[in-house]
Amino acid sequence: MKRKLFIGVDLDPSLKRMLAKNVEGWRDLPIRWHPEEGLHLPLLYLGHVQENLIDDVTERIRETCSAIDAFDVQFECIELGYKDVQTVHDSRDAKIVRLTGEVNEDLKNLQQDLEEAFDMFVREKKAYRPHVTLGRMRMKKWQELESCPDISQELNVALDVSYVTLFESVRVDDKITYESVGEFELKM
Repeated sequence: MKRKLFIGVDLDPSLKRMLAKNVEGWRDLPIRWHPEEGLHLPLLYLGHVQENLIDDVTERIRETCSAIDAFDVQFECIELGYKDVQTVHDSRDAKIVRLTGEVNEDLKNLQQDLEEAFDMFVREKKAYRPHVTLGRMRMKKWQELESCPDISQELNVALDVSYVTLFESVRVDDKITYESVGEFELKM
């Protein structure tokens, strides 16, 4: 049996509640909002992993995390996100609503170390700007809006990255949920 796995940073429950409250004013828009309990900072998608390899996966994550110092990530705002981040966009081209943060070298290094631990192709990355996906546009309906609303809100919050989580993506009652397979502490 295969399990769909990814590595991320789980958010504190109070931050999840605050984010859910902050998007309330946009709930009637054609956006598929992520459930509060599933909000996370993504680091590395592992894909479909055979059950018999899970122990190896957890050991690689444990070893990687034990060599990295804990750090904080500063988030700045809720905004629209686009597939092509290099150009100026019309808000009709938006793909997601996200919480974004300041460029963070510690987070980039953590992500690269995890990629190396799994022998994944590691390319030189630009400075990593963290994000938490809050919702995805229902593209057809979003593009049919007479005028796209301004989705932008300053939100200065810090996230303590002292552990990472191995998540499994599971379909329950025709909905995708993210279940923790394990948590792995960074050096304190």
